[in-house]
Amino acid sequence: MGGGVLRYGALGVEFFFITSGYFMANSVSKLQSDPQSLVKETWTYAWKKLKPILPYHVIFNLTAFFIGIVRGHTFEEHINRLSCLFFLPAVGFNDLQWMLGAEWYVGCMLFGMLIIYPFLRRWTDQFIGYFAPVLTIILYGYMSYNCEAVMGSNRLIQTFGTLMLGITVFSLSQYIGCLFDRINSGWLRRILRIYPLLVITFFLAYMNTSIDTNVQAFLVLLLASGLVFSFGKQGLLSRSGVFDKKVVYWLGKMSLPIYMVQNITRTFVQVLFKNQTAVTMYILESAMTIVCGILGYYLLDALRVLKRKAKHDIVQ
Repeated sequence: MGGGVLRYGALGVEFFFITSGYFMANSVSKLQSDPQSLVKETWTYAWKKLKPILPYHVIFNLTAFFIGIVRGHTFEEHINRLSCLFFLPAVGFNDLQWMLGAEWYVGCMLFGMLIIYPFLRRWTDQFIGYFAPVLTIILYGYMSYNCEAVMGSNRLIQTFGTLMLGITVFSLSQYIGCLFDRINSGWLRRILRIYPLLVITFFLAYMNTSIDTNVQAFLVLLLASGLVFSFGKQGLLSRSGVFDKKVVYWLGKMSLPIYMVQNITRTFVQVLFKNQTAVTMYILESAMTIVCGILGYYLLDALRVLKRKAKHDIVQ
């Protein structure tokens, strides 16, 4: 059962894929009229998703590129690594190798949304209520049978499957309130209130075990079932309003730069402190990643303020 700290921690990215699919469906469902130009609207949506990521993407990738030069990578490797600036390893360039390994999620998500969005926008009700749930089961069944895992399977299939799962979560969350209205049993309602917490706890516990990976597909579906209650405002924490606190929004803002910078900080720690124990390395990597991520956020925020001020001065 024991497997070390966060042995399957990478499976946590499924949470972000699910929420990305959920918010995409939520955004599209609020649009009333048919799009005048579906192509333009799709690119606009993708740009809105990419825009907050782009500054970190460019700065951290250029940093990683410079580190590659210092470490003596070949000219061919440098040329191939340029594809990372355009998220192209997501579809096979550079042998699927990223300068920032964590960026595979961002690249796959963007390509997944570019394909899914126009169909979701054109046939919203049919896609949310029918295609997404059916494709979710098919793709997760494929990963379970052919890959015996979600983590480490074909990443584009993983992306499409989990974005579809997020859209399905959106669909189900619209009806969860009606379900609670029909439940008269007080103890059953209380159990369902804490169900999301139980699922998250179980999911996190699995990450720290060495249980066979063939259970991952089922566990991700289980995680999604808990998110249905949370997004439907029926979970204990979602009803308490804790997710509306300023500190939670702040943590959300910090999560992106911390996630994006992790490969660089881990490389530095492994080079500078290579003779330390595994526990010490883990603590140093975590601390340096968090600190650099937060500093990166406020540095870019300061640059944005200076840019706005410069534009204002030019106008005056």
